[in-house]
Amino acid sequence: MYSLVGIPYAFSWAVKDPAGSSWSTTSNVLSTSSSWSFSASYPSSFSGASLNLPGAYSANVSETIPTSTPNVVTGSFTVGITDSVTYQRTYPVRIQAGGYLPTDTVNITITRSGDSIQSFFSSRTPDTNGLVTTSWQTLPGTATGIYTVSVVGKTTPPKSVPDAQQFVVYPTNITTTAFGSGKNALEKSEIQAFRFNATYLNGLSATQGSSTIRLTEPDGSTMHLATASYNSSLGRFSAAFTVPLSGETGAWVATIDAQSFNDPYGNGGPLLPETVTFNVLPATLSVALFSSNKVFSVGDALTVQATIVTPGGTNFTQGTVQAVMTLSGQHVGTPLSLTYDPTRGEWIGNYKVAPSDPSGTWLVTVTASDNYGNTGQSSVIDTITVPSGQSSTSLLWSYLVIVLLVAGLGFTILITRKRGLTRREVKLDIQAIKSQADKVKSDDFLQSIQEQLKRRKQQMGLEKPNHD
Repeated sequence: MYSLVGIPYAFSWAVKDPAGSSWSTTSNVLSTSSSWSFSASYPSSFSGASLNLPGAYSANVSETIPTSTPNVVTGSFTVGITDSVTYQRTYPVRIQAGGYLPTDTVNITITRSGDSIQSFFSSRTPDTNGLVTTSWQTLPGTATGIYTVSVVGKTTPPKSVPDAQQFVVYPTNITTTAFGSGKNALEKSEIQAFRFNATYLNGLSATQGSSTIRLTEPDGSTMHLATASYNSSLGRFSAAFTVPLSGETGAWVATIDAQSFNDPYGNGGPLLPETVTFNVLPATLSVALFSSNKVFSVGDALTVQATIVTPGGTNFTQGTVQAVMTLSGQHVGTPLSLTYDPTRGEWIGNYKVAPSDPSGTWLVTVTASDNYGNTGQSSVIDTITVPSGQSSTSLLWSYLVIVLLVAGLGFTILITRKRGLTRREVKLDIQAIKSQADKVKSDDFLQSIQEQLKRRKQQMGLEKPNHD
């Protein structure tokens, strides 16, 4: 109010309740400044008034001194049976009604679409002031919609305005907290774990539902999804994501997007997104080689077998696997490409030992790699025996002498058997053959062949005895 200082003022208050009854009081104020405020309490300042009736109460204030000015201030307030007209699920609906006889038995019911809520029925005895109070705890799965609460006494006379009121229940929000990852850094193919808490707005823990976790690779555009569900052993929601071998290295971002969490009843959250960052490293492949435990010779197949496993424990099946043989640091042959055999779960390749290969202890090294920077390597030792160059030449000459001797013997037999021909002496250049045979005279087998050939010539008369 704006007034003259030192002037007395008088006001009349009037409140009309939902039944249409009016209740009044007055206020007298002495002006001590150009502006001031004043108030009156309902129902205590209004004789006979109460708040026992639900509904809207209208109020107005009229000035009576120093001038008569009606309705200088108007307004209204509402008295309800419930402490709110809207509720999110999981919040309690608090109910209070007054004006009942202290000895009465008052029944309180809640209905939805005309049907009583079976989980709620309350019978109360009013206190000394005639008040009855109770509450109904809504749950995450409480049906949404419009409800009506009614309060009726058995002996209290019916009220002019019945104690009945509507209120609305709607889905509640879910908040997620303590979102984190199991590892700050991990290799490709390993499993990253995520955990977080989920609660309703009243603090009740959520134990049902799921949330989608969005994972973004360092390029900012490649996305992956993981689903989190409630883990009863942890008492939290958890998710697991296997980082693919093809994933990028660097900082990944995991995000619980706003409204990505949903329970079975249609409640959702969170209101704001939550993120966590972790680092992805290239995978170090574990290569296990099988040693042959034998000595290889020329013409033998050296089989290279390797089992290759990712850090996550799965078989490495796609990529390039090569075996390189070395002796004293020098390469032997050409690199051998291995092929994956899914039936055996192994990478396999065969190398045929050539006469030109060096003898000795070979180091077989297998290297595995792919196009995404994942690598692994392992080595094994195999013993290779290849005849020396001199031994190989002697063996070749031995075979040549045998062929020449057999050919000469066959030629002699054919000539002696030819019909109509006079006996004639066929001279063979035994000396030439013998010259070559002497080079391998240490070979017992060849000496035996020579002795047999000499005896055969004597028997056929092709060679004279030594006593001539």
